[in-house]
Amino acid sequence: VCDMSAELWQEDAYVHFRLRMDSEVSHCIATGRDSTANTGNIAPRFPPNLHVVCIDDSPIARKALESILPQEIAGSVVQVFGETLADVAEYKRCVAEQCDIAI
Repeated sequence: VCDMSAELWQEDAYVHFRLRMDSEVSHCIATGRDSTANTGNIAPRFPPNLHVVCIDDSPIARKALESILPQEIAGSVVQVFGETLADVAEYKRCVAEQCDIAI
């Protein structure tokens, strides 16, 4: 639906993730704000009920993903795994069964 490509690579101790998504603004809805305001901060619109599945072994990263993603992708369903080794199998199952974005 949203022509996307993802890259994941490691350089020394750092793991990098890059997601590219083609998007297009089809129309602008008047909001009553100043028409001279900067429109460069328009957030991409994701389809409703988007399923995002994440895995990370860092408790801080898991908490951040669980907190930030639903705020940034309104209406999304976010599942976060990685607390235990058993979560890996559950993550793979969720990705295979119902997942729009896997992180």
